[in-house]
Amino acid sequence: DNPDISDMIGRAELTGTWYVNKTNTLAMTLRHALRSSARGSVRLEWLRTIGSARANGEPSRLRFHTQLFSGYGDSLLDYNRKRTVLSLGLSLVDF
Repeated sequence: DNPDISDMIGRAELTGTWYVNKTNTLAMTLRHALRSSARGSVRLEWLRTIGSARANGEPSRLRFHTQLFSGYGDSLLDYNRKRTVLSLGLSLVDF
C-alpha cells in the first residue's frame, strides 16, 4: 500500500500539445499535488517524424521520441523520490 502516493505524484494533471509542423510535435505535462507540500512533476516531449514520405504522399509514421521528466512519480517503484530522467526512443504509436 502507498498511502502518500497522491501527495507525491499529484492530484491534478494538465497536458498541452503543439503540432509545430508536419514533422515536429512538442508536448508538456504538468502534475501537482494541490497541497502545501508542492510536489509534482513536469514532462517535456519532442517527437520528430523520420523517414521519407510513403507512396500515397502521407508522411512516415515512424517518429523519434525525446522525453525529459523531472519530479516525482516517473515510476511506481520510485514514486516518492525526485528524479530527472532523459529518455530517447522510437515511437510506433501511429502504426
